Amino acid sequence: MDIPKDQPLDLLVSDIMGPFEGDAQGFRYLLTIRDHVSTYCVIYPLKLRSDAPTAILDAIKRLQVRTGVTPKALRTNNAREFTSVAFVDSLAKLGVAFYPSLPYSLQDNGKTEHLNQTLGDMARAMVTQSQMPARFWQFAYISASFIHN
Repeated sequence: MDIPKDQPLDLLVSDIMGPFEGDAQGFRYLLTIRDHVSTYCVIYPLKLRSDAPTAILDAIKRLQVRTGVTPKALRTNNAREFTSVAFVDSLAKLGVAFYPSLPYSLQDNGKTEHLNQTLGDMARAMVTQSQMPARFWQFAYISASFIHN
């Protein structure tokens, strides 16, 4: 399968991290979305894994408004929240092709896995250095994504 990935917003890759210790707002997961070419990333704290499709659709719409460009394709792992008919149909209505990775094939989504590792290292260092309680993890990840970008 020939996935476009030569220009910014040709391909977005996404993954869910967690569960983390619950924070004051009830967030336990983190959705990462990364542009394959520019490496620009956005993150969304999630209360439930099932909130991920809504967050991805929101991110795509925000990118369309900001750039005037619709992402061409999205790659995620094969988690059930990403493979629902409703989600895939919503992507198609926006003009975004969906390419799930093969089951148990982490290297297919390696760019996102690497981003997750990088943001995690940065966030852990921030929480440790600031001596903040671990429940502030989401703010550290948000800060890490700003630094990354």
